[in-house]
Amino acid sequence: MTKNTFILIFSLCILLFSIIILSIGPIINKKIGTEWGYQNCDIISDQIDILNEDTEKFNKMYYLCQREKAMHNLEYCTFIINIIAGFICADLAFLHYMNISKDFKIKAGIIAFSSGFLCFILTLVYICYSGYIFTNDIAYMKLNINYDNFNFDTGKAIEKLYSNGASLKFDGYSYLPEYYYDRDSFSGFIKYKDLGKSQYNYDSDYYKKYQGYIEASGEIYQCRDVQYNLDCKYIYKEPELENTNKELYSRWVGTIIFACFTLVCNIGLAFFGFLSFTNFFKFFD
Repeated sequence: MTKNTFILIFSLCILLFSIIILSIGPIINKKIGTEWGYQNCDIISDQIDILNEDTEKFNKMYYLCQREKAMHNLEYCTFIINIIAGFICADLAFLHYMNISKDFKIKAGIIAFSSGFLCFILTLVYICYSGYIFTNDIAYMKLNINYDNFNFDTGKAIEKLYSNGASLKFDGYSYLPEYYYDRDSFSGFIKYKDLGKSQYNYDSDYYKKYQGYIEASGEIYQCRDVQYNLDCKYIYKEPELENTNKELYSRWVGTIIFACFTLVCNIGLAFFGFLSFTNFFKFFD
């Protein structure tokens, strides 16, 4: 295959993957982060200067604000730019088959290289921000910023559960939550990467056992958080009735995967665009 054919293929792939991302992206589709792009991170930094202190709390708030704002803006601009670049490069590759002059071929190669390189940088930065937030940040935690109060809002954050759906476990002396021995101040809440787990979504089998529709004499029904006795090893939390957490998890993971595919195509577009205008590797001509 020729260099121009590779440019066409990579351009079309970038176009396709970017359209998929726009259709499933968690922020673009308003599944999370609708306010992330409008947060005022500077006010947190100013508060640190005013108080003349660099507390762990304010630092966490500031960097969380910066990450969320960056990811919000990147998810919109990165893949819109990828779509534009993919369309232009694919169009130029088609025009090349019309044999419009050697000079046009060189210019088309420069455009392909520049587009691939720019989109590679944008896509890589997006993947880094998205992957970091997904892996490390508390799910649904919000920044509560007003005139005289700066706090993390944990109202919608989800408490950690044991893998069997229990909220407490008897250790021989008392009932303890899953995060009891963790030292972090927010260790009691799950991260975005945990949203796909069954205990945070609707589980038909667990729901039926909890309600006593099946195994009415079983542990889950007998040790529900509304009625338990000291013979219970676990205390079971009432089941989730929706799968919104799993949907957000699937969208987020899917977006990162397709962003990685787009990144590879960006590299391919830049590489063959470079070969096209430098005339290296005549094997592809």
